Amino acid sequence: MKIYILRHGEAEHLLEDWKKKISYDLFVENIYRWNNSQLTDYGKEQCRKVAKELEGKYNVIFSSPIDRTKETAILVNTYKRPIFYEDTLKEIVIEPPKILKRFKFSSNQWIAFCFFKTLFSKISIRLFNEVKELYSLFYLTGENEILVVSHSARIHALLLFTLFSKFLKVRKRNTKPSGVSIVEVIIKAAPIKQKGTAFTDA
Repeated sequence: MKIYILRHGEAEHLLEDWKKKISYDLFVENIYRWNNSQLTDYGKEQCRKVAKELEGKYNVIFSSPIDRTKETAILVNTYKRPIFYEDTLKEIVIEPPKILKRFKFSSNQWIAFCFFKTLFSKISIRLFNEVKELYSLFYLTGENEILVVSHSARIHALLLFTLFSKFLKVRKRNTKPSGVSIVEVIIKAAPIKQKGTAFTDA
């Protein structure tokens, strides 16, 4: 089974100055505002281009319900396959540690702080379980090829999870806008018989 993981095309918020130093409050405001960020014209063109690369390679689509991923899924779906919207494919939104409120950092630096906060808190357990459930959902469709449309942080989480599983192998990694990563599920038994199979070695 192959899972094609597609990041949405270029969106408006990606054109902002991510190197400019901003306050804690402004960054938090931005990460919630970015939920409403739409595809740029170039982003739409990226989707039409990658649609040709993905033609005939999937039977069903799972997408984040946020506008830019929904539009990406629709634009690449030239064969009109069914699309299912999953909340757990939304972008991961984590606020930085409040201890940093009096400092200014670039958006890239703020995101790094969010990552480390996640890594050393119970948030990582929740995200781990969400990703595990997503892979189980994909597998239990019984389809041999699936397209997943999501966001940068969520895609990184999906790829990172494969390090903890003997059933998942990353065959291609591209997390840029409209980039396609490929994860292969290497369980040979029929999916319907594998409901109790965990995707981790534990």
